[in-house]
Amino acid sequence: MQALYALAEATNEPLTKPRLKVYLEALADLPPEGLMRALESLVLTSRWFPKIPEIREAVLGKPLDPKTLEGVECELAWEHVTHYCRKWHPDIEFGTYGQAPPLTSAERRAMLAVGAPFRIWENMDGGREWPFIRKAFFEAYSRQGKIAQLESGKSKGQLTGEIKMIAEKLKM
Repeated sequence: MQALYALAEATNEPLTKPRLKVYLEALADLPPEGLMRALESLVLTSRWFPKIPEIREAVLGKPLDPKTLEGVECELAWEHVTHYCRKWHPDIEFGTYGQAPPLTSAERRAMLAVGAPFRIWENMDGGREWPFIRKAFFEAYSRQGKIAQLESGKSKGQLTGEIKMIAEKLKM
């Protein structure tokens, strides 16, 4: 609350009690440390009082555009990993039961980077960390693609051609 008042004061914007209440409710699911860092940064950089989505973006980062190839790939990998985690339980000796789908090495590395499968499994049904785990997974998974490109030794031109070919196949 004090950080929002400081931001309002820094941007010379009045902060009414009803507006403060709306902001506090809309930002309640964010981790306090991340929110404080974002608000402190906004005090130094904002020329006007930011809207709720701008504050959320400052905390969570800009989401991947789901219309891009990278966004589609990350979303598909996330769905695949969450399906895997639905078939996982910490009390089972080898972790999974039923027909858990096999994971690619990139999916497995990204999943482990976010503390999964336990962390995903623990937050699957509305846990407070869910949006942050998802964001971290997308970042880790997109890094896996860049690492694979570097490991393959392909030039940027070759990769661009391959991406265009995959994009055309997706349009079908």
